[in-house]
Amino acid sequence: MGLIKMVTGAIGGAIKEQTLEAFQPSPMSDTTVFAPAVAPHSNNNPYGTEGVISNGSIIQVYDNQMMILVDGGRVVDYTAEPGYFQVQNSSAPSLFNGQFKDSLKDVWTRIKFGGSTPQTQRAYYINLQEIKGIKFGTPNPLNYFDSFYNAELRLKIHGVYSIIVTNPLLFYENVIPKEAVTNNQKVDYSDIAPQYNGEFLTALSTAIGQLSASGESIRFITSKGDELSRYMQTALDSLWQQNRGMDLFSVAVSAPSYDEQSQKLIDKRNEIAMQASAVANPAQQAAYLATAAGQAMMNAGSNEGGSMAGFLGVGMAMNQGANILSGYQQQAAAQAQNQVPQQPQPQQQAAPAPGGWTCECGAVNTGKFCQNCGKPRPDNGKWTCECGAENTGKFCQNCGKPKP
Repeated sequence: MGLIKMVTGAIGGAIKEQTLEAFQPSPMSDTTVFAPAVAPHSNNNPYGTEGVISNGSIIQVYDNQMMILVDGGRVVDYTAEPGYFQVQNSSAPSLFNGQFKDSLKDVWTRIKFGGSTPQTQRAYYINLQEIKGIKFGTPNPLNYFDSFYNAELRLKIHGVYSIIVTNPLLFYENVIPKEAVTNNQKVDYSDIAPQYNGEFLTALSTAIGQLSASGESIRFITSKGDELSRYMQTALDSLWQQNRGMDLFSVAVSAPSYDEQSQKLIDKRNEIAMQASAVANPAQQAAYLATAAGQAMMNAGSNEGGSMAGFLGVGMAMNQGANILSGYQQQAAAQAQNQVPQQPQPQQQAAPAPGGWTCECGAVNTGKFCQNCGKPRPDNGKWTCECGAENTGKFCQNCGKPKP
């Protein structure tokens, strides 16, 4: 009786598997990286057998997918072209393809294995689309030397990144968990994310260090997604692309957050920069004074010593602020004056000595010829007395001495 049941089961199972089916991928989300093929009409087909794809069956492939056909754990065929493909190399024969002799051999094989087939054929799909929106965040602050602030800052960085599968067969071999293959299960990126997020953050630390070494200010790090991607693609090349068949596609970084000490340093540096800017800008000075006065008046009403005491404090603060701003203005005026080029002062010509004369070239002489240009002393009837007075007569009109 046992042998009869076994033979009956083998013949019935072999006949059931002659039915051809149409397979398509199970539902895939934006973050699904691996999904098994299913036969949508298998619930209405009592003849199909799980884990068997008969020769002649149809497998449908959509855009941005790669279908791999696995027989006994070995990849026997694959395609990344969208369309319908007919299975021609399955180890499960079909009477509908004229494989009558092979089907009889399959019955005998089943008898030896208790009525069931020892063979398994399955189809799987790998998502070739960009896997987006993978969140990341540094658990501990990173050190970043900022040349603008001239200080070592400690910051945390978070954002999202995306990956893309570049070598599906390598990805299937080294990334997809084997239990997902044997159990015919779907794999989401979140199922494998812990391992690769750790590697991503290690590469991120390296990339941040390279940005710091290049002198990039932390203020512009949110606009450096492309540079970070290139840095990290280089860092992850051997780990991800060469060994796992996947590649980092893009990185989007949110505004970094700082530890308390770094934030205080940044605020202090910005305050100094604003004060320095206000020195040379009267409009900013007036705005600064008006803001300070308004804040002081708001605080005066809540003064514990009474509003009069508060407003007295306002007056003192206003005077002090005005003195400070006046000092800023004087300092700015002095700086501006120093920047104005000074006009050269004309040189004063030296007065000629008593009895001397001044040549046209400007040289002062006492002889008959100019010691600078050689011109003769002009004879215009004028002479210079020892007292320095210039005369034309025979006696000096200043001291009365005779003409020499």
